[in-house]
Amino acid sequence: MPAITLLQTRSVDETIPLRYYITWSKWFNRQEQMAEAMGHNTKGIRKWSASYSGWAVSVAVHLIIIALLAALSLRAVETPSPEREVPTSSLAKESNPLEVETFVENLQVEAPPEPPTLQEPQPTTPDTLADLPNLPATDAVIAATGPGTASAGTTTSIASLTVGSFCNISASGSCIAYVVDCSGSMIMAFDYVRSELLRSIGLLGADKFFTVIFYAAGEPIELEPGKLIRAGSANRLQAHDFVRNAKLRTVTDSQSAAQAVANALTAALTAQSRDGQTADLIYLLTDGQYEQQIIANSLAQLQNQRAKPAIVNVIACGNRDNEEFLRQIAQTYNGTFEFVSDEEMAQPPTRSQQ
Repeated sequence: MPAITLLQTRSVDETIPLRYYITWSKWFNRQEQMAEAMGHNTKGIRKWSASYSGWAVSVAVHLIIIALLAALSLRAVETPSPEREVPTSSLAKESNPLEVETFVENLQVEAPPEPPTLQEPQPTTPDTLADLPNLPATDAVIAATGPGTASAGTTTSIASLTVGSFCNISASGSCIAYVVDCSGSMIMAFDYVRSELLRSIGLLGADKFFTVIFYAAGEPIELEPGKLIRAGSANRLQAHDFVRNAKLRTVTDSQSAAQAVANALTAALTAQSRDGQTADLIYLLTDGQYEQQIIANSLAQLQNQRAKPAIVNVIACGNRDNEEFLRQIAQTYNGTFEFVSDEEMAQPPTRSQQ
């Protein structure tokens, strides 16, 4: 009776462990009675029951309580109402909605104009005798005065048309060969020399034939190997590119330098025009730094093979050490000797030389 009173005075949650314990005890007693009836020893079972039965009941009860609390928690979670208004900031309410721009198909955009291409100015050179500035054309003078009736002034104008110049030397000739040193010893003079070549070639009339030959060591470097070409516009522009692209070359000894000069003079005196003409005027630009006797013998042999020796003008640049020998060559072949000083070569080219 006291045990029953105890159960009634306790709450439902407090009596749950006790009820499970009573149920467990009844089940265990039945199992023990059945084991004794079958003749088994139940001392070990009773000892195990006394040690672990209370602990097992406590674990089971706690698990049941945890499961009940979890179920109550899940039911307490509120699901959001689909009709609930989503809060927005005041900034979002005041801002205007974005405007959607439509895509225009096949939109044509005008391309910006291309910048003008800058071209390097080319030297202006006359194509014919009539194009030379401030000089009357030969045909016009003859037509005005009549054949054989030209006055002294007219004769001077016609003669000036047939005279060219290079490095301060003026000379007349129909077939002209420029033979120019491009060895390393010309490093101070080479810019001046190229400017003078461009100026002289630019003033050639279209009735002239010419060639340009550079030498340093070995074989000469020719504008048109073995040829004298007419001084037309296209050929003069070709010669201008040839001169502008010329480079200095290394020479190892004076004997090889002399052989290079001899090869260049041979090329100049044997080159021919379309109608078989050969050079009658040579411009030899050099510093004379080579075996001079080789040049003297080679030039004499070449001139003796011609019906009429060519005029040889000699230009020495910056070094007077070989002036006597070079002047002798010019005098031997009816030419002019000219020495160009370092000061003169250092001056900027005039407009006519560019």
